[in-house]
Amino acid sequence: MESIGKILEILKYTVPPIRQYGHNHRKLKETMKNLERVLQELNSQKEDIEATLKLEGDQGKRPRSEVNNWLQNVQRINSEAQGIEQEVNKGKYFSRARLGKVVEEKIAEAAEYHQKGCSFTSLAIDAPPTSGLILPTTTALAGENTRKIMEKIWEDLLGDKVSKIGVWGMGGIGKTTIMRHINNRLQQETNKFNDVIWVTVSQPLNLIKLQKEIAIALNQNLPATENKERRAGMLLRMLEAKERFVLILDDMWEAFALEEIGIPEPSKENGCKLVVTTRSLGVCRSMGCKEIGVELLSQEEALSLFLNKVGRSILQVPTLSEEIINSVVEECAGIPLVIVTVAGCMRGVDEIHEWRNALNELRGCIRSLNGVDSEVFGRLHFSYHRLKDKKVQQCFLYCALYPEDYRIPKDELIGYWIAEGFIEEVNNVQEKYDRGLTLLNRLVNCCSLESDIDGGGFVRMHDLIRDMALRITSDSPLFMVKAGVCLLEFPSEQEWKENLERVSLMGNEIQEIPSNMSPHCDILSTLLLQNNRNLPRIPDRFFVRMHGLRILNLSYTKIKVLPNSVSDLRNLRSLVLRYCRRLERVPSLAKLLALQYLDLEGTNIKEVPEGMEMLENLSHLNLYSLWLNKFPVGILPRLCNLYSLRLYLGSETLRETVEEAARLSNRLDTFHATFSKPNDFNIIC
Repeated sequence: MESIGKILEILKYTVPPIRQYGHNHRKLKETMKNLERVLQELNSQKEDIEATLKLEGDQGKRPRSEVNNWLQNVQRINSEAQGIEQEVNKGKYFSRARLGKVVEEKIAEAAEYHQKGCSFTSLAIDAPPTSGLILPTTTALAGENTRKIMEKIWEDLLGDKVSKIGVWGMGGIGKTTIMRHINNRLQQETNKFNDVIWVTVSQPLNLIKLQKEIAIALNQNLPATENKERRAGMLLRMLEAKERFVLILDDMWEAFALEEIGIPEPSKENGCKLVVTTRSLGVCRSMGCKEIGVELLSQEEALSLFLNKVGRSILQVPTLSEEIINSVVEECAGIPLVIVTVAGCMRGVDEIHEWRNALNELRGCIRSLNGVDSEVFGRLHFSYHRLKDKKVQQCFLYCALYPEDYRIPKDELIGYWIAEGFIEEVNNVQEKYDRGLTLLNRLVNCCSLESDIDGGGFVRMHDLIRDMALRITSDSPLFMVKAGVCLLEFPSEQEWKENLERVSLMGNEIQEIPSNMSPHCDILSTLLLQNNRNLPRIPDRFFVRMHGLRILNLSYTKIKVLPNSVSDLRNLRSLVLRYCRRLERVPSLAKLLALQYLDLEGTNIKEVPEGMEMLENLSHLNLYSLWLNKFPVGILPRLCNLYSLRLYLGSETLRETVEEAARLSNRLDTFHATFSKPNDFNIIC
């Protein structure tokens, strides 16, 4: 009996594992199918994320380190799953039983990473690192005194006596230009510092945003969930790890305590340097900086800069006298930005009467405003007035909807101009874009906009010129612009004036729109709400009294459903919902007969929106959504004005739809299709 008891005791511990072993063996086929399904979902998510990163990479952004780690781990999971599949296919009995448990573990890991992928609030860092970069210097240093100031800053940076430098002076006087030259010289001429970090501060001062921008410049990431104090400690460690660095804080409006941000106090001992540029002498003093003031140009220096920009050949024009040229330069008051801008307006103007008229207009703009800053704005307003054509002026003002110091994508901007109706002289889509590029070049040539670093697909707006544009749009036309200022709360209904024409709340931290809000804005034509990444819903009645809306951008938000009130926006021309990754439903589009641009890339929609076949004016359609398994037959032939088409043809797409896309592709300017079935590719080709 004793031996039987021992056998039973042994069986007690061995039978359950054997039973589980057999269970794993029998269930392996089913478990492999589960793994295949989970991996398919994970890889669809991976493709979606990679497509987003490609788009954001084109805009100068870069993946967050946690996203890169996620992609690497997904690749590892795929490789390991492939190895498991090979083992399973060998068919060994005992190996198959053991592999059942391995497969279940892999399913759990794949599901875990799918969940992690869903939890990302953003995939890319909002700006390129400005640590160790050569910055654009479109304006040469003007004047001997300016060069002396630069040399003084250079000596203080290389010496041991001064650790904090404050470069101050009125707006447009050249502080940023001086420091860009300094930044580039530090990159090229000395190894004294381990890093040179450039951050534009701007107003209003937001300490959390400033922490984030410094971390980005260091190619690092600060967790959004941490409070300001813990973030300060993390940033302090990042900067101390650099040891000897120069931190340049451009365009500061308020002083702050360095330790509050996490910036180590620069000293002779640690070899670190801080340079701030500001319009306020008080900021320099509050920050404990050595004060270096930037002065106005002399008349001789101003004339030289003006002639460099307008073209020295102007002196050879017989109808023009040096007196009238000198008078115009004198009205520029020695302010470099004003001189460059006015010179851009007068380039190519040879008639004396136009110069006399310009001089009178310039004097009138100056007299219309009071105060130092107002006088600068008055002189800059002259450049706006000289644009003359109302449509060109509208194109210029539209650029102020973007955040300060923002890299504005040319194609996106021109698309907005077209949707707003600023470019209506031509009917062909390509001709409209050509016209838009011509207008854009005109604004760059007259110095209302600046070409970006590479001079390619982006432009920028000088902060002072943007301020001038915002002054104009504070009255007529009326804009509400709170873009990229870390806004947490949605503007109250009282701020939504009836005569509002354009609103930009892009690039903020808005998390909620009050459920009962329905602004009465009948003439509102543009509403930009993109990049509010924690915004989960739009109230049902929000668009009910916005009948004039032409452009609506809700990209990169967390909305799951677009409210039904969108269906009645009969004047809507551009609806942009790209990478609303949780968006599952778009209401009927049947009434949106004016719609020209529809972008649903990276959304979670599973069906083509109802009424798509009615959108005969559609010129740009982007339906690249990996969850869209079926594209109905008969829609594409109805879209007779399509110019650009981007599609994902899912597994349930019928051959007839693929054939429709193939016939359509011959007359499109841009056609991009991704196929889930290889045979569909052969039809297109």
